[in-house]
Amino acid sequence: LAKMSLDQLFPFGTVEQFKQELYKIGCSFNASASGERLRVNISGLNESFDRGVELVEHLLADVQPDSTALKNLVKDILKSRADAKLNKRTILFRAMYSYGVYGENSPQKYNLTEEELHKLTPAELIDIIKQVTRFNHRILYYGPLDQNALIEKLNSFHTIPDRFLPSPDLTIFDQLPTTRNQVYICHYDMQQTEIIMLSKS
Repeated sequence: LAKMSLDQLFPFGTVEQFKQELYKIGCSFNASASGERLRVNISGLNESFDRGVELVEHLLADVQPDSTALKNLVKDILKSRADAKLNKRTILFRAMYSYGVYGENSPQKYNLTEEELHKLTPAELIDIIKQVTRFNHRILYYGPLDQNALIEKLNSFHTIPDRFLPSPDLTIFDQLPTTRNQVYICHYDMQQTEIIMLSKS
């Protein structure tokens, strides 16, 4: 989901309307996911606050499944993975670094497999997106509205459930202790050697 663009979230035809509507009111939208958080950002003109929030709320609540977009997304992910295996910086600074810090139970091993990606359905992903605001969340605001005005506007546009869903259990990755010296080597056809030194401190 972190790599999903607006084009992949909307059926063909409506995404352009969404982008145009945001552009007309001087707003932009961005969503990103990291290890523990999903961030949804709206930025733009203060006079467009109401419409911008309304549009993004509609996006989260009424996004439609698109099997073609999902197939393209899976192809993009698999192509990106194949490219990563040929990229020395990805091998060293992502895969080997993660192994050096966490060992066998590394976050790198928790990506969906190719088989799991192919089994995903648009409906599964849409259900996840539609539930985003049903989990406990924080709203951070930077702008000219005072607190009371902001709360009043959010109460008008931002829908929250009577009771939030419990947050999913997190997988905790413990960093390995560095009680002794160890050297891991990955052979790669290149003209120089790159080294990372790690120590838990």
